Amino acid sequence: MVLALLEGRGEIPTPVPLDEHLQRWAEQRGLRVRALETLEQQLAALDCVPPQEQALVLRQRLDRSDDWRAAAERILGYYRTGDLPAWFDEELASPGLDRQAAALEARARDCLLDSRNRRWLPRLAAELRQSGVFVAVGALHLTGPAGLLEGLRRHGYAVYPEPP
Repeated sequence: MVLALLEGRGEIPTPVPLDEHLQRWAEQRGLRVRALETLEQQLAALDCVPPQEQALVLRQRLDRSDDWRAAAERILGYYRTGDLPAWFDEELASPGLDRQAAALEARARDCLLDSRNRRWLPRLAAELRQSGVFVAVGALHLTGPAGLLEGLRRHGYAVYPEPP
């Protein structure tokens, strides 16, 4: 959580969190709002890597604060321009981490992204078969070989990005 907060520096604060804004937007339009997972599943994904191992990654990130700050700026740039593949590639590279910390980060990424995407895809495909849906997930869930966009393509859906 600490690393996520630090990486978020430079974002423009808003009075209403994005999740809440999107939920209100959907409700105002009479759209059904459904969660892809339970709170318990979300917390289990966060607890996948023990805190002492997460601390090792955080320590290494903070020890290289100059590199880390530049990386955070690049990542915000990728997000703002919609270049999710570049963001994903940088996340995979684990810049500034030794082998042990990079392996821990890869395990955390599997818990936070890939495993959840695999669990969500059948539910998402079922929702799509019933009717059109608007799906809101964190941006990194969309990209990469285990991302939701590729998963939906494998399920036979035509997937394309909306222009920004």
